[in-house]
Amino acid sequence: MTKYRRTKGLAIALGLLVLGGVAASPILLRLSREAARLDREADAMEREAGRAKERTGALDWARERMEKEPSNPVFHLDYAAALGQNRRYDEALAQIEEAARLAPESAGPHLAKSQLFEYGDMLDLVLFEAREAARLEPDNAEAATRLGQVMIGLDWNLAALRAMSSAVERKPDVASLWVVLALVKFQMNDFRGALEAIAKAQELEPANRALDGTLIDVHLRLGDPKAALAAAEKAAVAAPESTLPLLGKARSLRAARRWQDAIAAAEAVLEREPGNRAARYDKALSLQGMARDKDAVLLLEPLVSENPLFERASVVLASSYARLGRRAEATKVNRRFAEAEKASAQAVRALLRVGNQPDDAGAHAAAGDSHVAQGRVPRAVVEYAESLRLRPEDASVRERLARALERMQRVEEAAAVRAGSRMDRRTK
Repeated sequence: MTKYRRTKGLAIALGLLVLGGVAASPILLRLSREAARLDREADAMEREAGRAKERTGALDWARERMEKEPSNPVFHLDYAAALGQNRRYDEALAQIEEAARLAPESAGPHLAKSQLFEYGDMLDLVLFEAREAARLEPDNAEAATRLGQVMIGLDWNLAALRAMSSAVERKPDVASLWVVLALVKFQMNDFRGALEAIAKAQELEPANRALDGTLIDVHLRLGDPKAALAAAEKAAVAAPESTLPLLGKARSLRAARRWQDAIAAAEAVLEREPGNRAARYDKALSLQGMARDKDAVLLLEPLVSENPLFERASVVLASSYARLGRRAEATKVNRRFAEAEKASAQAVRALLRVGNQPDDAGAHAAAGDSHVAQGRVPRAVVEYAESLRLRPEDASVRERLARALERMQRVEEAAAVRAGSRMDRRTK
C-alpha cells in the first residue's frame, strides 16, 4: 500500500505544474496522469480493504444471529448471503438448504440458490431455482423479476416477455417488474414499448437508475439524439461516478454530428477506463466523421484484431482504409469479417429460433449444439436441459446433456441424467 501512497504528493505536484503552465510537455502530462492513476488504484485498494473488514464483521453478526435462533429460515438465508460475499459458497449452499427445509413452500431459498449457482456457471440450476421460486409464489415480485432476468440473459426473449407481461398484470405497482419488461422489449426491438415500460418504472421509482443506459439507447434507436443527450446528462448528474452516462453522451453527441464534443465525452470515459472498447469504438466513429481516418484506424485496428464482429468495427475500419487508399487492407478486413460472420451465422440463427420458439424442444437442442461448438458449455447445458424438459423421451439429447455436464466436471449429475433418475431435477 505504501508504494502507492507515495504518488499522492507526486500527483498533486505534477497537477499544479501542469495547471500553472510551468511545464505542459507531453511527458509531464503523461507522468501526471500516471500518478493520478496510481493514486486511484491506492484508493480502490483501501476501499476494498474496508469492504473486506465490513464483510467479516457482517459474517460474524449473521452467524451469531443464526445460532441464537436456528429455527428461523430468514437468519439462515442472511448467513448464507454473508458467506457468499466471503466466497464460502459450499457453506452458503448448506445454509440455504437448511432454510429450504425449514420453509419448504417459500420462494426465498430458491431465489438464494438461483443467485448462488451463478458463481459456478451452473446456468441450468440458476434457471431451475428461479422457476421454482416463481412456481411456489406466483405473486412474488422478486421471484418474477429474477426469472425474467435469467431468461433475458439466456436470450429467451419471448419466454421472458410472457413471464413479465403476466407479472406486471398481477403486480402493476412494482417498479422492478417494469424494469425487466423494458429490457426484454428493448431486446426484441420494440423500442416504443420499451420507452413506455421505462416511463412506468421511473414513475413508480424515480431514483432507480437501472434503466439509464437503456433509455439513452431507446432514444437513439428512435432517432432522437436530443432526447438521448438529455437522458445521458441527467444520468451523469445522478451517478457521477459511472462511465455509462458519459458513454451515452458520446454516442448522443455523435448522432447529432457534434464530433468534437463526442470525442471529448469518449475520452472522458477512456481516462477512467483505458480499456473500454465501446468508448474506443465510439471515438473512432467520431474521428471518421471528421475525416480523420488515420486516427480512427489506430483505434479500430486493435478492436478488429481482437474481435472482427465487435459492433461494426470491421466495416468502419475497411471504409477508413479505402478512404486512405489502402485498398488491399480494406479487402483483407472485409474478407475476414465475412468469414467470421459466416461462422457465427448458425449460432445467431439458433439463438433467434430459441428466442422466438421457447416451447420448441428441437430449437433448444440446436442451440445447445451451437453453444458446444463455440465452447460455451454452461449455455449448452441449460439448452439441452430445457429440450429434455420439453421432450423427456429424447435419448440423443439426454446423452448430449450428460456429456456437457461431464465437461463441467459434474459427473454425478451426468450419471443421473443417463439413468433418467429423479435426481436430475432440471428435467422433472
